[in-house]
Formats: sequence, structure tokens, C-alpha cells
Amino acid sequence: MKFNKPRFSFGGHFETIWPKSYPQLTAEQQWTEKVIPLEADNEFKIKMTPLRTKVLIILHGLGGDWDTSENLWSARAAIDSGWCVVQVQWPRNPPSHAGQKEHLEAVLSYVENLGKFQKIYLLGFSMGASIMLNWARAQTLKRVQKLISVSAPLDLDRTSRKLKTGLCRIYDLRFNKILRSWYPKAKIKAHMSIFEVDEFFTSRTHGFKDREDYYRSCSALFFLDEIQIPQHYVVAANDPLIDSKIYRDLKPSLLRHVTITDGGGHVGYGPWMEKFILNQLK
Repeated sequence: MKFNKPRFSFGGHFETIWPKSYPQLTAEQQWTEKVIPLEADNEFKIKMTPLRTKVLIILHGLGGDWDTSENLWSARAAIDSGWCVVQVQWPRNPPSHAGQKEHLEAVLSYVENLGKFQKIYLLGFSMGASIMLNWARAQTLKRVQKLISVSAPLDLDRTSRKLKTGLCRIYDLRFNKILRSWYPKAKIKAHMSIFEVDEFFTSRTHGFKDREDYYRSCSALFFLDEIQIPQHYVVAANDPLIDSKIYRDLKPSLLRHVTITDGGGHVGYGPWMEKFILNQLK
């Protein structure tokens, strides 16, 4: 499905950060918010539309939230298609990491306890997609019938190294600021790259031996063939954070479909996501 780049595009950075339009939601598309407690005084939040027989669970990335343009366009597409939408806001004390499958399992368990559904699809953006793929590693079609991944960092090491270079350092510093605001007890220094943060904070906080252990354990590139649920991957050729060659080099699989768009930057698709999700939900 073709993505039409902005008329005046200056590359992937521009398409990543340029302000996106937002859909108008009707009265029937409003949300009910819930707080789901976790261990150690942590929690995550969800907001959902009225229950229907089909559910789309949307997982935002580290730099996003449940009110980003892509999330809301996707939500509107699903609601208009007769689906219930569940938006997830990841825990922040400490925050989820790229392989935090336990948090997604808690979301799914909560949803499954609400009733029986014909279909449950997962849609993950960036880090949310990484979490989704880590969860799917040990799952079957019985619970979830499709995984939709947008701009997933399949190789965490390669992405974190890229964040340290050139203009990508802008995103690196932004992610650093987000983590410092979410978890001030970590004493993360303002100048630290995510590569350093993952060594100093993320890996140690979540029980990994070191950064290398964290990246190797949670990079979906190393276990994609183990996933037994149909997957559709979307990535932009001009994504400034992710090397699209990783996706081009994936070996063919009946369960895996890959769409590489000419533009879109890193999760910069905006209203295009509505058309794409409508197509995925057919």
C-alpha cells in the first residue's frame, strides 16, 4: 500500500517530526479509562471503547503516547470497522523495556476476562511493536490472530548505535529526557545516550546481565521465525532510526508480510494509518 510523502519533504527526519493531523472522534468513539495495578506499586493504564466481538489493542512507542496521530487514526479505522479499541499506556515506574512481554500479557489477560471475542489483533508502534513481538514468541493463534508492527527496532543494538550519530542525537536526547522524567530515582545523566542508558539503567533494572544481554535477548530479529502468528511489518525506507535493509533481508515466510514505504520517517505516517488499518482489518 503506497504512502504518499508530503509535497515538501526534506527526508526522514522531517517526516518524523513534522506535525500530523488528528481525526475527529464522534460521541460513539469516546473512551473509558482503567488503571491496572502491577507489582511493586507500578501500574499501567488503558482506555477503551465499548466492547464488541473484535478487539484491536494499540501499543505506543517510547517517544509516543496513546494520543499520538498514528494511534488515533488507527483507532478511528478500527471503530468505523466495528471493532473495540484498547489503547495502552505503558508503566513508568520503572518504564517498560523493549522486551517487557509481562506487561502486554497483563493487558491481554485483563481484556480476555471481559468476555469472548471473535478476533484480537495487536498493533504496535516502535518500542510497542518490539514488546508485542517478544510476547508473541511463545504464543499461538488461539489468543491473538494478527500482529501489525510499525517501525519496530528489530535489532536494538543497531538502532541504539544509530541514535548516537548525527541528527539522530536529537531523538536520543529526547528519549533520555522522557526516561529521566518518568524515573528520576535512576539518576540518569542528561548527556547520556540511550546506548549508555541501556547499560547503566535499563539492563540492570530489568535483570539483564548487561546491555549486550538485554539487546540479544529482546531483539526480535533473532527470533522472528519462532513466531507462529501472522505478522505484517511496516517500515519506511527513510526511517532515520531503523535500517530498512534489515527488513529487506528477511527471508520469505508464509506468516510474514513486509511493507517498505518510500516515506514516513520513524512512525510518521499520520492519517495514512487509517487507510492501512482499514485494509488490515478486512
